[in-house]
Amino acid sequence: MSRDHGPARCSTPAGLGAASGRAPARFSALLLALACLAGCGAEEAIPAAASSGADGERLTVRVLLRDGVFRAPGAECSGTASMADLHATAPFRLLDDEDRLLAEGELPAGRAVSAVEAELDAALDEDTAPRRPTFCEVTVTVTAPSSPSYRLAVADREPLPLTAAEDDQWVTALP
Repeated sequence: MSRDHGPARCSTPAGLGAASGRAPARFSALLLALACLAGCGAEEAIPAAASSGADGERLTVRVLLRDGVFRAPGAECSGTASMADLHATAPFRLLDDEDRLLAEGELPAGRAVSAVEAELDAALDEDTAPRRPTFCEVTVTVTAPSSPSYRLAVADREPLPLTAAEDDQWVTALP
């Protein structure tokens, strides 16, 4: 399912959840509910960020954790060493330039991206060097009021300024 359509919603048809006194009907309802839950669980979890208001624009915030750890590109990752607090489920707050809270939520898991030049990365043989120096990129989508500038605070860290990139994306990097 496309991320644009949101997570799958499951519902039980009317009457199936009611006690009918017949074991086969209850068993069928249980099987239907389990199948529905299994279908929902198969979807990739999309991190939800709570917005302080219903109005706003959809922003993509990318945080590049420049840790240089050897990983397979595309692998799930989180911050290491001095950035160990930057992990999936770490709380974040999106602030404007006057420190007003615009959105908050939890970070999703990051994805490893190559830390070497594209030409060098392309020259590396996947079989010979499946792992290479990577950075961990964490991407979160939020709905927030429009602001000329944004800052991102993660865990107990001081807010970092975000830089505007293309297509309503805002980026920052550590360290």
